[in-house]
Amino acid sequence: MIQGYLRLFVISAALLLLSSGAISARPKACGAEFSFSGLCINFQASNEEDTFDDFCLGIDFYRFINGEIRHPGVRFTYVRDYVLASFSRDDFDARWFAGPGMTAGYVQDRNAGFGTLIGLCGNVGIEFDFRMPVCISLSLMPSLATHIIRKDNSTDLNIYFNGLVDLLSPRLGIKYSF
Repeated sequence: MIQGYLRLFVISAALLLLSSGAISARPKACGAEFSFSGLCINFQASNEEDTFDDFCLGIDFYRFINGEIRHPGVRFTYVRDYVLASFSRDDFDARWFAGPGMTAGYVQDRNAGFGTLIGLCGNVGIEFDFRMPVCISLSLMPSLATHIIRKDNSTDLNIYFNGLVDLLSPRLGIKYSF
């Protein structure tokens, strides 16, 4: 178990270094995102008017909430979102966005044990930025990833099925806007 969390830390640090140019960008929002599959702490940084970087460190609840396992999984996601359309009203601004990204973690998948997750993901959604410093978003973030499981001195390489199921699991984000 500890080896899995150590792997996740190393993978997350590598992803963070790869995306370090995005960290120097202007902070946009910080908060949490909730879905049926988990909870994540979210940080967004603006690069330009029509793009922003989305960092998410999350807890994967698969089989945890119903008590089948004792420890949840952990996952890191980085997405470069592009604003596709936007409009303004007196009370709020709204933006449709979508973008590609990458994900890594130590999670449990359907009919499998805990394993290392590495893959690509996508994000599509809408965000409402109110005049007070509150931002609410609704999005979908499916992933196409590999799930690597070590057991009995062998390694199994599978497709991460729960990442495809995330296509049907909307994420509700509540964030503080800078």
